[in-house]
Amino acid sequence: MPPQQQSGMVQRGLVLLGLMLILATVVGLVLFRPTDLAPQVQAHIEQRAPSKDGWAVRYNASTALARRGTKALPCDVVAEMLDEDQQLRNYMVTAPDGTKTLDEQAARRTVFNTLKAMQDWVKHADAVAAVKTGNAAAWQRVVAAIDKLTHSENPVLRQEAETLKQKIDAR
Repeated sequence: MPPQQQSGMVQRGLVLLGLMLILATVVGLVLFRPTDLAPQVQAHIEQRAPSKDGWAVRYNASTALARRGTKALPCDVVAEMLDEDQQLRNYMVTAPDGTKTLDEQAARRTVFNTLKAMQDWVKHADAVAAVKTGNAAAWQRVVAAIDKLTHSENPVLRQEAETLKQKIDAR
């Protein structure tokens, strides 16, 4: 090979090596960056007590009742299901080494599914009227939980809560 071709290959090799080092550095920083906010969030969540045993079964039953438009809506369970912090606490997992992690996706999916089920429930005017008059205090806890979700950091939950709130206000 002529010396000019060898020089060009060496330069390209050095440029590629440099790019690989930059990429490796960026990946390293992303993977191993310190997370100052995570301990505060976990400490806030850890202060809460988990829901009573059998919460997953109660949640599934309450979601099914809401979707069917029941007049006997379990408002206390629904209010708990709409509590984002409580759901994060319910989905906290302790590893064998003692570290605690949050399954945020599962927790927020529970809240999202509850919001969707409540949007179905609100379509049943007779059920809404029965719950508002027959269980007013518990209904107010549900409304307060929805109001709190309208200020959620999660944009999807915030939007669904706002949509549900508008549907409730229209009734």
